[in-house]
Amino acid sequence: MGIKEWRSLAVQSISLLLVALVCCISFAERIQVKPGDTVMAVEKKQEQEIKKEEEVGKKEEIRKVENATKNQVENRSDTYIRVPKTENTKLAKVTIFNEYMESKICMSFQGAVSGSVTKDSVIRVHGFEVKKGPAAKKEFILKKLVINDQKQQQAEKNVISVEMMTKRLYEPVLYEAEDAYYISLAEPKEIFDKIVVIDAGHGGMDEGTSSKNGLHVEKEYTLLVTNHLQKLLEEEDIKVYYTRLEDKEVSKKARVKLANSVQADLLVSIHCNASSVGDTTAHGVETLYSNRKTNQKLMTNKRLAQIMLKQFENATGLRNRGTILREELYILNHAEVPTTIVEIGYMSNQEDLRFIRKDSGQQKIALGIRDGILQALEEETRDGQ
Repeated sequence: MGIKEWRSLAVQSISLLLVALVCCISFAERIQVKPGDTVMAVEKKQEQEIKKEEEVGKKEEIRKVENATKNQVENRSDTYIRVPKTENTKLAKVTIFNEYMESKICMSFQGAVSGSVTKDSVIRVHGFEVKKGPAAKKEFILKKLVINDQKQQQAEKNVISVEMMTKRLYEPVLYEAEDAYYISLAEPKEIFDKIVVIDAGHGGMDEGTSSKNGLHVEKEYTLLVTNHLQKLLEEEDIKVYYTRLEDKEVSKKARVKLANSVQADLLVSIHCNASSVGDTTAHGVETLYSNRKTNQKLMTNKRLAQIMLKQFENATGLRNRGTILREELYILNHAEVPTTIVEIGYMSNQEDLRFIRKDSGQQKIALGIRDGILQALEEETRDGQ
């Protein structure tokens, strides 16, 4: 090979190296790789970034403003929050987000002039009762009101955020009229025929049970199944609340409180099973229930567990271990609505674990739970007529 050819090859190699270096830097900035990250960790961060982008899209869809008159707002509910428009808020981008696990509604004014939204601006109306200023103990709607008015470092314009802790769980809708912004507040049962709460067991520091080698933990797979189930239920005419859609810790009390607050028709809690140390033979699916009375006369906890187990078995083909009475479990013993815990398989059993880990297995599990929910709701409707 001649000198010119060597030089040409060297130039090409350096160019390729520079391109690769730029791509690596860009990729590293995107996923914020830290020293010591493994290839699996990098891939996981990529997935998390994609999920974050999807969640942002969903939040923006929830937050969109609908045009309406005051009469249209009052036709939906006689309980609402009114924030008058001013010259300093008219050009702002106004959004809301319902953090229903905390009974908190967050309202944001992006681009508003500092000081243009105060506690006196947030007027609360319930029938003939009108309140403004700080939240009071005897007030019907709010128990806490916080306004954060400061320029954020990463924001081009000033952002005013209004956090409203409500005394009960509402389903809010943001409306824009000529004179003001309105947040209509209706209780879920007032606007939805069927309400279901899905609980992805464990989360955060509470990992739940695990595989024999400790590499796979319950909280991951209950969430993966819930994500598949969410996509299936989006196609149904059902209002669904989720105790968690990310890896965070949620107390048992908060999970039950959500179901009781929205007066859910059903509460389904998703879990993985495990046998005693050293035993890898136990396998299959089961559903748990209690004999506690619920707010539904036509659907008992036991009947819900039976329906869920049958549909779950049909969808997955896993061994049916039956319905089991478990009075001592917090969720089963404190929920006022028809409730069952679905044990989707044994992480201590290699065959069950293999099924749970596969995306196809998770989809079948979600399908079985979806079918169980639909049958239970159908029975409630049919027997109630």
